[in-house]
Amino acid sequence: MVQKVKQWFAKTFESKQGKARKATKIPSYKGRLIGKWAFWLLFCWMLIVSITTVIKGKGDIQAKASTTPKEVTQKQNLASRPEAIEFARGFVKEYFTWQRGDEGKKKRSERLQLYVPKTFDPQVGLDFASIQWDSHFLYATVLKVDEVTDKEANIIFKVRYKLSRMKADNSGPEDKEVIQQVSVPVQSDGKAFVISGFPQIVKVNEKAEEPEGKEEKEREEIHEMTVKEDIREFLPTFFKSYTTATQKELAYVLANT
Repeated sequence: MVQKVKQWFAKTFESKQGKARKATKIPSYKGRLIGKWAFWLLFCWMLIVSITTVIKGKGDIQAKASTTPKEVTQKQNLASRPEAIEFARGFVKEYFTWQRGDEGKKKRSERLQLYVPKTFDPQVGLDFASIQWDSHFLYATVLKVDEVTDKEANIIFKVRYKLSRMKADNSGPEDKEVIQQVSVPVQSDGKAFVISGFPQIVKVNEKAEEPEGKEEKEREEIHEMTVKEDIREFLPTFFKSYTTATQKELAYVLANT
């Protein structure tokens, strides 16, 4: 009997130890496999999200770039730039400055060589045999710049110069001032300028054209302002008289306003 009791206790003790060991045993292969798959799924998801974000960002940048209007770079005509205008002004100064005689003719030709091609007439169209006055340049004002081609332009100046000579009876000098509108053709090769033709006398309207009806509208506005001013001056007098004056006095005020 005692032996059976001992055996029962031994079996009970062994069963408890087995259960305890079973509770603390190392995770099985199946658990490790599940953990491994969970890790790789999470890694792949993060990778996909990152790639999608980068691609979307590039697409937004490209879309923004495509919607942004491209700057149109126009090639400017150098013959119409301020440098060309000053070049033409210098030519005009020398063109309208001369003295009669061989020495004056020679000096003028030398000055003009800086502006015109070597194949040009040395006097650029001025006939010294027929001139009867000496000339002194005064000023030149730009009126207009007409672009002829992408390398050539006509620059129109208002030129003022003074002509002088000795009177026929040798009693003293005779002077007169002349104003002309002159068109000067200027050409550029991208590096320098040259006068590409003879200057021409032209006619340009210097006054800006006013829109039709503007003068009439201004007259109407002035008339309207006058009427308003008369009303403003009349009302204080009328209201003051209305409260104190008799009917006859009111009639006098109305008749004299």
